[in-house]
Amino acid sequence: MLRNDNQLIQHQLFRIKHTEINEIFLVMGMRSFVCALIGIFIPIYLLTLGYSLRQVLFTQFILSLTELMFEYISSSFISKIGPKHAMGLSMIPTVAQFWLLSTINVYHWPLWVIGACGGVALALYW
Repeated sequence: MLRNDNQLIQHQLFRIKHTEINEIFLVMGMRSFVCALIGIFIPIYLLTLGYSLRQVLFTQFILSLTELMFEYISSSFISKIGPKHAMGLSMIPTVAQFWLLSTINVYHWPLWVIGACGGVALALYW
């Protein structure tokens, strides 16, 4: 039985130790939240740049198709290096996708390249 509220707080914090699995869950949750927030506004951003709805939907189609194609490759890659390293490696195409999106006005990247980077990132992450 707990004697005071301080022991209750210490008991609850004892459950949230800094273990490796808790760190992975924390990073996964933060990444999913941030990517979901940004992902909502990517089609809106592309539409405000003057791309048609058809081109934006094509980008999302390429993203899904690339993820589907790279799932098998990433699953064999994950079995070799482990899921934690694959999640970390997925940050490279994620950053590349966001960089391509931020410089699309300057360099006029093809939209399929942006969708392909996002698909590879999702395949490595999941």
